[in-house]
This record gives sequence, structure tokens and C-alpha cells, in this order.
Amino acid sequence: MNIQAVKLKLMQVILNTDNPNILNDLMSIARTEKQDFWDILSQEEKDEINQGFEEIDKGDKFEYDVVMKKYRK
Repeated sequence: MNIQAVKLKLMQVILNTDNPNILNDLMSIARTEKQDFWDILSQEEKDEINQGFEEIDKGDKFEYDVVMKKYRK
């Protein structure tokens, strides 16, 4: 099925359903796709990412296994 056929099929599903759960799920997907992932991160997550960039800029790097050992606890 090509992309245009998929779009038409989805339009048919939307137009023919009275199920609010399906419609809400589709709206949720549509909103999420348009969002930049940065916008849905917490401030703490953003701070950690920015800290990581700063550490990389300074030359502070860690081996993958060392980092994963810390977070697998």
C-alpha cells in the first residue's frame, strides 16, 4: 500500500468512527510528531544534556561501559 492509499484509509477510519479513544489517540500522535523532543524534556533532563555538551567541549569523556555501569545499578 503506497503512502497516498494509507492516508485515504486513515481518513476513512477517522470519518467512520465515533470512538473517542481512537480519535484521541490519533490527536496525541499528531501532536507528538509536530513537537521537538527538546520541548517535552524536563528541565533536569535538559540541564544534564547541556552539562554533557560542556564536558565534551572541555575534553571530559567517559568510556561507554563506565557510563552504563553507573546507570545499570
